[in-house]
This record gives sequence, C-alpha cells and structure tokens, in this order.
Amino acid sequence: MNQPVDLSNDRKRKMTRRAPTVREATPQERQQHEDMSWALQDPEVQVKYRGQYVVPYQRRIVAHGTDVTLVREEAMRATGKKAEQLPVVPIVDLLQEISPE
Repeated sequence: MNQPVDLSNDRKRKMTRRAPTVREATPQERQQHEDMSWALQDPEVQVKYRGQYVVPYQRRIVAHGTDVTLVREEAMRATGKKAEQLPVVPIVDLLQEISPE
C-alpha cells in the first residue's frame, strides 16, 4: 500500500509549473507565417509544386524540390538567410497520399 508523502513547501514550489510566457511575434516571424499561409493557400503554388517542398520568401517561391535538405540549401543561397529563418512547406499531393492496398 502506498504511503502519503509529506512535501515541504519549498519542494512543492519547485514542483509547481510556471505558466508559459507569451510574447509578441517578431516582424520576421510574422513574415514567415504570412509566407507559409500564402504557400499553403495559393492555388498556383498548390498545382505547380504539388508533391514537393517549397520555401516561400516574401510571397515568392525561392526554392523547391523533393529533397528537403537540398531545398533548404538552395533557399539559403538564394536569400542569404539562415535555415531557421526560412520556412519549408510541404505541398501535399492528396492523390499521391492515398494508395490502393
């Protein structure tokens, strides 16, 4: 049978989780979000790059392909930005995702 454990106030405080802090997105983060949303919703991007990874940057596709590593490297060369500054978006081909068994 389990015995109750008496925790000191100090130990209870250490075990209590802090509420996460929320900060406002930076202009760069907002731009990344807008570029990602655009790439995921733009019909031309969806058709032209179906089944590929794309890197949207300032509402244009700066790199695309099926190898995410190569796509990211191409985008870094094209923009001069670091990898973590560039969103990579998969453009899903729904017909390819459904395979008959």
